[in-house]
Amino acid sequence: MPSGLTQRFRHLGIKPKFVVTFISASLISMLIGSLVIKTSIEAFQLGENFKLAQTIANQEKQLLLSAILPDVAISKAIASDRSLQKWAEDEFNPTLKAGAMTEFKAYGTLFSSRHFFYIVDKTKNYYTNHSQDQFFPTKVLYQLDLSKPNFNWYTDATQTDNEYLINLDNDEYTGEVSVWVNAPIRNGKNIVGLAGTGFPITDFLEIFRSVDSDNSTNMVVDASGGILIRAGEFFLDRYSLNEGGLKSRSQLEAIVDDKEQYKKLQKLLATLKVNPSQTVSLSLGLEGRLWSVGISYLPELGWYNFSLLNVDSLVNNQALETSFSIFLISTFTLIVLGLILVDKTILSKIRVLHRKVDESYQHDNRRPLVMAGDELAQLEAAFETMSHTLHVNMIDLESKVSERTQLLKEKNMQLIELSLTDPLTGLLNRRGLVERFGVEIERSRRENSLIGVVMVDIDDFKNVNDRYGHDVGDVVIRSCSAIIAETCRTTDVAARWGGEEFLVVIPDVDIDVLKSILMRMFRGIREFRLSTERGELRYTVSMGAVIMNSVETDMDEMIRAADSALYVAKNEGKNNFHISD
Repeated sequence: MPSGLTQRFRHLGIKPKFVVTFISASLISMLIGSLVIKTSIEAFQLGENFKLAQTIANQEKQLLLSAILPDVAISKAIASDRSLQKWAEDEFNPTLKAGAMTEFKAYGTLFSSRHFFYIVDKTKNYYTNHSQDQFFPTKVLYQLDLSKPNFNWYTDATQTDNEYLINLDNDEYTGEVSVWVNAPIRNGKNIVGLAGTGFPITDFLEIFRSVDSDNSTNMVVDASGGILIRAGEFFLDRYSLNEGGLKSRSQLEAIVDDKEQYKKLQKLLATLKVNPSQTVSLSLGLEGRLWSVGISYLPELGWYNFSLLNVDSLVNNQALETSFSIFLISTFTLIVLGLILVDKTILSKIRVLHRKVDESYQHDNRRPLVMAGDELAQLEAAFETMSHTLHVNMIDLESKVSERTQLLKEKNMQLIELSLTDPLTGLLNRRGLVERFGVEIERSRRENSLIGVVMVDIDDFKNVNDRYGHDVGDVVIRSCSAIIAETCRTTDVAARWGGEEFLVVIPDVDIDVLKSILMRMFRGIREFRLSTERGELRYTVSMGAVIMNSVETDMDEMIRAADSALYVAKNEGKNNFHISD
């Protein structure tokens, strides 16, 4: 303090000295207390919000998967349907086309949007059921012109090694941006077509609506760093039509403030790609705002889901302002009381005040949460109130997460059953059979036993559909599948291979057991009768069977051998079976 001010301070009376000293000490204490409390609250709430961001990111990941994977599974089933593959190679064959249309009608009802498309690679003809909300796959809607950039999605989908490719694009019928699932149709290594479905992007945006606000938002990024969805807005692929003023896609790197932060983010994304079950969190600056970010990876889609919480809103500012206001009022109240006390025996009153302050801190630590008492007590009460409120909210959040996790488990079980089971017969579908076949081959190799494979085909099934109708045809398929299932042993595996074809895998078999099973199947089918408006219906089947050593051959060779045996049975007049040597 300059000498002139020092002299003036010395000549002040006790009352002014007390006022200056008390105000200075109070301001210093208030400054230190505010910094300590704010830092403690920020550190505590920042850690809790990292956990919250991770929880939300993981929850959104599961919701995204449950929304799209059923349609992915059905698109892959269409792409692997043998009758549709054959039709794609001979598009104008009326018999193959009629069978393909029947399959289309059955598959179309399974998609969540009731919409599917099918493209024949040779002619680039585009079939769909989306015209005027009616089933419409019997005519060519248009031909793809691959010289136009808005058809680049077809080139990308048919050149990928993956089982499917997902993109965002305009739906020319509804005018909405849709999520498109594109599944290449392969015959061996050759691409013969493309199948899939599309459903509005708004179905995805509903998932994020509950968490999107000024203080929290979300973002979906693809493997190349392109932003698909951000804060309820979606961005189109490079080859989209870009109609209606829709925005084109930008890159994640362009909105990250710090390039070093972006490098750290890239390493985290690479770690998630290797360990997709993990969820990570970090602080990240995006376009001038600091966010607490939880990130999860969806390997099935090749997408990253970002859940962002605004760091600036993490601290409960209202509680802090309340606490500091009470602290300031209490300070100046004490100053007024001090001024009154100075007029009387100051020192004695100060000692009384000191004793009262000491006594106020001798109470049990578990004081009630009330906004009264000295400044520290009020700040403590405010902090405990915030902590208690946060704890209650976390318990409520954990309860909701637990409920949603259970719901997701149930939906995942339904999805697994849908992807492995034929909806018409209840038998395994082609994918389910392939998985079980692989297990039986491994068991056969360990036990050095033989495997029997039987291919069953309903004779002249097209005539059944033409004469009695497709509903009766479905009854015939279900009856045949039921007879096959009843005939098989508990260890045998039966599946609907496609259309009116069935495949049965018989482990640990010899020729006598195989003949016995085939005879029981024939007997059950010959005894079947169905009364219809056109009279009594009976039908026959042809079967081709082989017994092979799994050590010397693989699954594809076994299936081809059974198919060849079926061909022999057909050529020998149908309604019989042939066991290949």
